[in-house]
Amino acid sequence: MSLSTKLYETITGISNYMSNPLSTSKFLEEGVLTPEEFVAAGDLLVMKTPSWSWQPGNPKNLQKGLPKDKHYLVTKNVPCLMRVSTLESKNAASENKEIDSDDGDGGWIATHMNETTAAEEDIPEIPTSNSESKKEEEITDSDEDVPEIDLASLSVGNLELEDPATLTNENIVRTRTYDLSICYDQYHQTPRVWLFGYDENGKVLKPEQVLEDISQDHVNKTVTIAQHPHTNIPQAYIHPCKHASVMKKIVQRMVESGKTLRVDQYLFLFLKFIHAAIPTIEYDHTFQVEL
Repeated sequence: MSLSTKLYETITGISNYMSNPLSTSKFLEEGVLTPEEFVAAGDLLVMKTPSWSWQPGNPKNLQKGLPKDKHYLVTKNVPCLMRVSTLESKNAASENKEIDSDDGDGGWIATHMNETTAAEEDIPEIPTSNSESKKEEEITDSDEDVPEIDLASLSVGNLELEDPATLTNENIVRTRTYDLSICYDQYHQTPRVWLFGYDENGKVLKPEQVLEDISQDHVNKTVTIAQHPHTNIPQAYIHPCKHASVMKKIVQRMVESGKTLRVDQYLFLFLKFIHAAIPTIEYDHTFQVEL
């Protein structure tokens, strides 16, 4: 952890200790959450996406306003099939690719054919807990909204397997995996995303290796290595300083287009735009959202 990071964590820690968390909802006006709203959003995320689960807080570092058994969210063993540099190379190769035309007028140039980021993808419908019908809502984000920011062996007993392929793992694609967690940041009043990675052999990634899986637009601006507040293990996190402003813009655009967003649906859109920073970590961000 750098000196500046230690200083930042000390200042925010003192501020959190001396002050009370946000108690009045400012979700629509400022894009922030109260602890109660964070819990409500987490409950909906867990219900609609079972890969996420609540975890209890560190008894020595419990946060005001959060239940002891609902301090942060975790999803584990998320695949990361390639490094960001490989993805960016593929995107660059897709630029200026000529597409043959059947109309005799020659080819045309397709730019960024394969590039899919949170800035370009449609924000889909968010599921509600008791709805029976769904309608699709589309919200497009722009580049300026991006914040600056193991395999267990199969036991078959005495069963004989005649297929030789079942006796080897040659066809298994080994990949990096990540455990992602989302904490409530009382200082910024928004979620904070943490990353803990493993290599293809299940060994913990070094900090510099984790940075290989973060967008180059963010890696030197908004990604920091620090001690996780509840696991006490050094991890990378995406700095939350711009999260509120990005969420505010998204909500405002929805309101301007005649749409509304409930506060418990916050994390669905939050994870959508965070994917721009970690585009090759394949957690589920393609939510069906109903408004």
